[in-house]
Amino acid sequence: MFKEALPQMMSPVVRKRVTSQPAMSPQSCRKTKSKLTGIGRRKKNATPDLARSGSPENPRVPFSFQEDPRHLQIREQYVIESFSEEVFSEMLNYLLAGSCAIQPSTVVGLACAAECYEVEELKQACFERLLECLTTSTICGILSQLEKYLSYSAAKTMVVQSLEFVDSHAADILCSPDFLRLSEHMVHLVMHRDMGTEVPELVKVNAAFAWGKLNAKPEREGQDFRSLVTPLVKQVRLHLIDPQDIMKILAPSGIFDPEKLMAALAYQVDPQSVEVDDFTMFRPRKKSTVLSSR
Repeated sequence: MFKEALPQMMSPVVRKRVTSQPAMSPQSCRKTKSKLTGIGRRKKNATPDLARSGSPENPRVPFSFQEDPRHLQIREQYVIESFSEEVFSEMLNYLLAGSCAIQPSTVVGLACAAECYEVEELKQACFERLLECLTTSTICGILSQLEKYLSYSAAKTMVVQSLEFVDSHAADILCSPDFLRLSEHMVHLVMHRDMGTEVPELVKVNAAFAWGKLNAKPEREGQDFRSLVTPLVKQVRLHLIDPQDIMKILAPSGIFDPEKLMAALAYQVDPQSVEVDDFTMFRPRKKSTVLSSR
């Protein structure tokens, strides 16, 4: 009954097409099935044919495969070596969303990236944020970041701000384990700051000795302990160090000139006997009993 009503439900055009198709015999059905099966086999075996017909570098690919975006492959990759993935990701966040997170680990890189891509608002925000990020636990990490970006003017400005923080927190920074991981260049910048009398001179000496022991490479020329430490302690005011520390720590190290050590001891006995010029430039003013006894 449904078969009889079906033609009546069709439109005239569809009815004409359906009724005009000849009925398929079982033999034709088998032939059609075998043809379809053969097509499937040819598609299965099509990969070697395509590989043979194309070059090894650029094999032929079916058109439908090329057009499907799911199968598209990126042939070239661009690496931005100037900035880390974390820094560049936050930079994109700012450009796309108008905000980003400025952390102590990214403040320097973001400022330099903002300078590179001319995003003035972000650079100024990093300058302001730097003052909040500077602590005794983060200053050494920030100094290490600054060394990587010294070609940028933003980094040079941040170096000045960071070293000003060092001046007021030098005692804690020199005793920090992070200080030992600073590069030679940054250690020189820190050690040559005018720290006043708030930082004991022996603290400077111990910091220089500890850094030298950790970073010395005796197998390399100019990287042995003596070569690394000697420039760091040139500005140590020897006459302000306790005589017992001079004899037990400084003298056995072999880093300091024995004549200067004796002059420092003489100054502590009789300040008028030795002329003090700035830090360690001692010049005997007159023959003293201490110096003449040598």
